[in-house]
Amino acid sequence: MFDNLDADPAHGKQSNAVDLQDWQQDIHNRIKQSCVAIDDFLVDMVPSDAPPTCCPRVGELLKAIPLRGKELEMYDPTVAALGQLAMSFPSAQRPTFHNCGHRPIKFPFESHDWELPPTMLDVIATIPSLPLIEPLFRWRHVALVFQLKPLNTDDPMSKETITHWKTLIELAQGARNIMLSQGRLYAFLVGIYGSVARIFRFDRAGAICSAPFKYKETPSILH
Repeated sequence: MFDNLDADPAHGKQSNAVDLQDWQQDIHNRIKQSCVAIDDFLVDMVPSDAPPTCCPRVGELLKAIPLRGKELEMYDPTVAALGQLAMSFPSAQRPTFHNCGHRPIKFPFESHDWELPPTMLDVIATIPSLPLIEPLFRWRHVALVFQLKPLNTDDPMSKETITHWKTLIELAQGARNIMLSQGRLYAFLVGIYGSVARIFRFDRAGAICSAPFKYKETPSILH
């Protein structure tokens, strides 16, 4: 599904509605919403033999994430809330969350980064075992990508418009780069759209996403 993700917007392709429609047919038709409840989705997609740790109290931090404002204003409050959620993890396994602020991260292989556009990321979680010097983020550092949009209607699974197609392409590019740089067979991304969120699981063939859930009311899902 990743063959059509490589055009540079500077060359005009992503602004071309015909090309976007072709990409939509290739990508959107391979990204499906799971028909099961979110708890069952987690059991199926994120299985674990260990019981989950107790979810910290993050209600006030989640309430601080603004809705309907500017997208960039969501980033720092989201980082703070996610950091608190991860405090119950063992220190050696605890990810660190970063506001990328749309800073570009190049394609993971230098021999191809001249032909593939960099990816602008919102919030990321980095792998705890890898040393990191900010702001030099590389795809090998990225454990999880969070895509943030201020409105519920920004949910890319809710409509088929050029804007929503671009949102799906951003998700697919992030998943591709994580898998390529780390040799993974799959990658998870989280989309936060206004007051709802979705969990996306990409592999080499396609993707499946959870039903939308109210993340401020059910923080244990993100935990």
